[in-house]
Amino acid sequence: MKLNAFYKSLILCISALVFYAAFRSLNFSALLWDLDVYLRAVVDYFEGGDPYRENVGLLFIYHPYVLITLAGINKILPLKAILIFFFISSTLFFGAQLFSYISKEIGPKKSLWRSALWLLLPAVGFGGAGIVSFKTGNITLFLHFFVLGVFLYRVKNENKKMHLMFSFIILLAAIVKPYYLTYLILLPYILDLRKAVVVAILVIVSFSTIWLSASLVTPVLYEQFSTALTHQTLGKGDLGYAVFGLVRPYTGGSIGIIFHIFVMLAALTLLLIVLKRKGYSPQSKQVIPLAIIFLIFLNPRMKEYDFCIAILFSYTYLFTYFNSAYLKAVLLSWSIATVPLLAAGFAKLGLIEPFKLLSLPYHFQVLGFIFLAMFIARSIVLQSQEPHG
Repeated sequence: MKLNAFYKSLILCISALVFYAAFRSLNFSALLWDLDVYLRAVVDYFEGGDPYRENVGLLFIYHPYVLITLAGINKILPLKAILIFFFISSTLFFGAQLFSYISKEIGPKKSLWRSALWLLLPAVGFGGAGIVSFKTGNITLFLHFFVLGVFLYRVKNENKKMHLMFSFIILLAAIVKPYYLTYLILLPYILDLRKAVVVAILVIVSFSTIWLSASLVTPVLYEQFSTALTHQTLGKGDLGYAVFGLVRPYTGGSIGIIFHIFVMLAALTLLLIVLKRKGYSPQSKQVIPLAIIFLIFLNPRMKEYDFCIAILFSYTYLFTYFNSAYLKAVLLSWSIATVPLLAAGFAKLGLIEPFKLLSLPYHFQVLGFIFLAMFIARSIVLQSQEPHG
């Protein structure tokens, strides 16, 4: 108990430093800056210009149908207000469903809300990734919340018709970002395997048809979109945190994606071995947080607004199934991930000299996650070795 109290105190101290550093650097006039990107693209579209033009600070790189939908919304109501409403409602909806899921798994507990604080603080403050993802106002984070909120609601309520809603939302979200199709991996947790495969095929075929139809319906916009996407990812190297994004500068695109696939297959094999040793079925509900983490990392262009979802479910897994030991893992991983953020704060105060290594938050955040993943694997193995009955 004393050791846990000590860990909580350290987490609270680091959290205060992280949020203080984030608040100091916060520019309220530029908050939710991606909303301005969306609105600028809509204005260009209405005025007959190029919504995907490259002579701007931040490019709009969403599918033409997404652009047309945003433009249609803006005709009826202010786009920013609608998106902010979606952000708030999806966050609250997801938070309620996640809390309900955790409550169902660990049973009644008077201090659950207080204990969940030590789950949420590190997840939001993990190397600044969670804070940045909220600050950007990028729709990606909140689509994750919405999709996962519907999924967790279905897991909790076992309403068989909800799988249709879940599948339809995946389809819509995939038009915004195709990697949301990976959420189809979660279908076996709410459907039998045969039906899950059929539904997944239908969603993928529907997505492909809708996505490619834009090349015929709006060929000019589709070409502009494809050019902007290539320029942003390969041209500017805006690839994110996943294996592909980290290794591509050193290996090139083709070798990088092969390496990414190899690492993910190796991670999946290791995960299945560890789960088998624990005695879990891959379709066990206890595996859900691990499945979500894995499918998030499948995305070759995983950004901070995807990464913080993986962090949140890492802590959810530890908090739910290893309640006596999770604080140590949280403290260690969070401390590693937060090094660049704290170093920047100390440098501003003149306490240390800044140097290049400490200005690479991606690398420290991924390193912190690796330590967290190793702790999870070790905990599962150790628990599987404990005598039962």
